[in-house]
Amino acid sequence: MDILEMVKGNITSSATAIHPAAELDIDGKNCYLNALAILAISDGEFSEVEKVYFKQLLNSLELPEEKLEELVDLTENPDNAIIAEFMTYFKSNDAKYHLLIDAFGLANVDGVFHEKEKEIIGYYKQNFGIKNEEAEFLEALPQIIKDSDTEKAFNLLLDNEELREKFTEILKPYDIDIVEYYVELSMILNFGTVSWKSRNVDTDWFSPAKLPVSNKQFIKFLNY
Repeated sequence: MDILEMVKGNITSSATAIHPAAELDIDGKNCYLNALAILAISDGEFSEVEKVYFKQLLNSLELPEEKLEELVDLTENPDNAIIAEFMTYFKSNDAKYHLLIDAFGLANVDGVFHEKEKEIIGYYKQNFGIKNEEAEFLEALPQIIKDSDTEKAFNLLLDNEELREKFTEILKPYDIDIVEYYVELSMILNFGTVSWKSRNVDTDWFSPAKLPVSNKQFIKFLNY
């Protein structure tokens, strides 16, 4: 099998069956796709593997595959007005977090995170008001989402309350539910002195255990 076909066959976007950006109106979807198209061409080439990524994304956004032709045209003839439009749009729209997830996924789809791509994402991050610690977590998310690795997301957010509050809801459309993960984990380890059903997940779900963990519980945890 041709190596290009092998690579193409293993491309996955950060989208679930229905992408979170599918809830945007058509103008929002266009801004989303245009921002990613400009990123894709920033290294000088709109590659075949990147086009496959876009085809999957278009399907998740419930848009026709023919839309890709418009994106190719944009990469060949970048339009400052279009760039200004999406740079303004995402300043005040929380879809910017999903955009950055896809941006990091797209930038790495060919296995190389080019310097130009890093620069473009840096400009996006700066313009959209994305904090450095948020960007670091967002960069890890494409692989976490691809692997459905709720445990890793949980561990990365464990010691940062601000990030937990920000990303708990953002992650749910990708089937990454860190609250549910905590509840299941707390049932195994028997955290605290109250029933897990009576815990307030907004205030208690990361509080330390109040009772020591037995050897039996620890063994169950290791095999969870």
